[in-house]
Amino acid sequence: MIFGFTPEVFVQLVMALGVIPALFVCLLFYTLKQHQADKLKSEQREQKLLKHIEKSDETHLEISGSIKEMSVSMQLMQKDIEILKDRTH
Repeated sequence: MIFGFTPEVFVQLVMALGVIPALFVCLLFYTLKQHQADKLKSEQREQKLLKHIEKSDETHLEISGSIKEMSVSMQLMQKDIEILKDRTH
């Protein structure tokens, strides 16, 4: 295959258009085909990244919730310690 064309089709293009125009047409189609393939890969990569970001957001929310719970627990423990200190004095 020559730039996505079979040799027979390429020879017909050269004979009909000439070498330079035939090469231009072949390169044009090759570039368009390559661009389409690159675009598909890009979209797939974007979807993977979006899934990763969503998972990261979920994890962040879970960690944030855990930290808030720990903060509340620490405040309760501090109050308990103060109560125990007052009892011993």
